[in-house]
Amino acid sequence: MSQELIKAERAALVQSVKALYIPLSLFISCVISAGGMYMVFYTEDKGPGYVFLAVAFTIIISAFIALIRFQNNYRAKGVIGRAEATGQDEVLDDVARNRQEEPNSAVEPERTKTAAR
Repeated sequence: MSQELIKAERAALVQSVKALYIPLSLFISCVISAGGMYMVFYTEDKGPGYVFLAVAFTIIISAFIALIRFQNNYRAKGVIGRAEATGQDEVLDDVARNRQEEPNSAVEPERTKTAAR
């Protein structure tokens, strides 16, 4: 079972990296493709511009592949890592502790019937 938890933690890490990679790579590819288009249209030597466009295209394709494979199968099955499980235990302990510390005076008093008009 601990091997599965380690794999779940690794999958969560990979999902976090993909969450950062997708928007960052799309932004960088937009900048690279803009530079490539400028070089293609406004310079005499169009070779480097086409290289920039090819690099931007490969980055875009890799971002879409990361987007398609973004799902964490372990989280979909309900298996979470040890750190997340201990974090949830701490939250549940805090909630239980707060409920025990609350005084009963916070309960709303009974309302009396009012006279009909």
